Amino acid sequence: MTWIHDVIYIINAESITRKTLESIIGRLNHPAYVIPFTRHFLNRLRQRLYSMRRGPRQSSRLDKNELEDLKLCVKFISQARIGISLNNLTIQQPSQLAISVYCPYGMGGFTFSGRAWRIPKKSALYGDCVANNFLEFPAMVVTIWLVKIECDQKGLKQECILGVGDNTSAICWLFKTKGIKK
Repeated sequence: MTWIHDVIYIINAESITRKTLESIIGRLNHPAYVIPFTRHFLNRLRQRLYSMRRGPRQSSRLDKNELEDLKLCVKFISQARIGISLNNLTIQQPSQLAISVYCPYGMGGFTFSGRAWRIPKKSALYGDCVANNFLEFPAMVVTIWLVKIECDQKGLKQECILGVGDNTSAICWLFKTKGIKK
């Protein structure tokens, strides 16, 4: 709880000393073991630290993006305090599988349990290869969504879903949409 108060103090401060910034970066590195993506949000703070002059009285004012990174770190620490599944820290076998594909003559997917879907040949998309990269994305979303529905119906929690596709752009988009509200 003290670390949250320290970060909030820095957010509200007019300026920050080099020593204080070094200390808070070190402290924020600890929750990054549980939430590895947290380290990304420390990059701007590290850049600020490296750009500051050495000396006991040297201070700097953090910019808007650096302050937003600190606010996000407060959320991360709060989440870590409540509890986070440690499944992200261990190597594990997927408990659910979703395979999807789009090509000009077919779009569909199937799940580990045998549930499958496809777009019929009568579709306006049939034979069209113009939007291949884009259409891989909804194919993945629909297939993973079906796995999620199955897990909810069976009351399964904390499942490790392996979504398989052949398009790295669509996989990247899938990760980027993780935080979008319904």
